[in-house]
Amino acid sequence: MNHSTNIFGDLDRQYNLHEAFEPFNNGEDYFEFTLEELGLPSADELRHGCESIREELGEIYGWTKGKQESKKYRGFSPVIMRGDVDPWYKSPRATLGHPKLNWSHSRSTNENPPWETDYSTYYDTYAFNELHPLAKKHLGNFYDSVDLMPSRGRVVWAEGGHEQQWHKDESWIQALRYNIPLITEKNSTILQIDGSWGGNQLTKTVHMEVGKVYIWNFCIDHRVVNYSEKTRLNLIQSFATWFNFDEETNEYVENEFYGIQPLHMIKLKMPFPNAQ
Repeated sequence: MNHSTNIFGDLDRQYNLHEAFEPFNNGEDYFEFTLEELGLPSADELRHGCESIREELGEIYGWTKGKQESKKYRGFSPVIMRGDVDPWYKSPRATLGHPKLNWSHSRSTNENPPWETDYSTYYDTYAFNELHPLAKKHLGNFYDSVDLMPSRGRVVWAEGGHEQQWHKDESWIQALRYNIPLITEKNSTILQIDGSWGGNQLTKTVHMEVGKVYIWNFCIDHRVVNYSEKTRLNLIQSFATWFNFDEETNEYVENEFYGIQPLHMIKLKMPFPNAQ
């Protein structure tokens, strides 16, 4: 069984991406910006957009694994899959687990993966490459403010007392991932990071604030916990680092940032055309 059989794995083999990527040796694995600095819509505008989508949907959906659907971690997926795929992935549930899923984190840490290959499954990050119509309608200004292709993402309402498990997500070279708190208060959105990657150790505990954008090395163990009694709301969105999806050819092609190291892209705010 090939554990790296997915769209990004194909691109990695074709372009030797890990050879082109230069690991960071200066400990810069964590960034904070304001929405204003990056030229993104205000927190009020983003919150209104998320709440408008929820209102039009009529419901939000719990994280699903097997026969279990979370009652404390609920939301919707602004990015879906295109083409002839499982209808789950073409719905607002697309990035909120799957009934066949038996492990919440990456396939690489799952000793018993539920799918023979990763193509067009929850694990295939680049298969999520189309904005849901409601995301275009209510969050279009946000996505138009980033010159990268959106991939895996979700909008989440996490109830008081919810604690994520420690986990890892996509690498810098695969995706730049942004976490934007939209409803929070003291102790309701606590980011905890503790681990190492590429020789860099990162240990932080951060109270995430409304009006800020948090970017860090998601390959390092992390989780977000809610120690308050209030619900938090976060917009979490990944963008493909070096590629765009060409709808005419149905293939991934190099974007304008291809070959520029992700660290420099972030520090110089390069993907944000309206940045200050």
